[in-house]
Amino acid sequence: MEFQETNPEDLQKSLNEGVVKFAFKKVGGSLRIALGTRSLNQIPLAKHPKGGREVESTIPYYDLEKGAWRCANKNQDFYLVP
Repeated sequence: MEFQETNPEDLQKSLNEGVVKFAFKKVGGSLRIALGTRSLNQIPLAKHPKGGREVESTIPYYDLEKGAWRCANKNQDFYLVP
């Protein structure tokens, strides 16, 4: 499986528009593959953000497989997964 490298800004834009399958290297070096979104029409109403603050160095996303909010550090390498 070949991944396509992407930058944090483009990933965040794609997450805002819909569901994205992507990968990033975790702090320990392992690769994490996620199916996520930031599009509110894809997220259950009970899981919508309640208005916290976003940390500038992270990309928050709703993990559709885990059913919970997660975040990734913007300083990591990001890849789109076909």
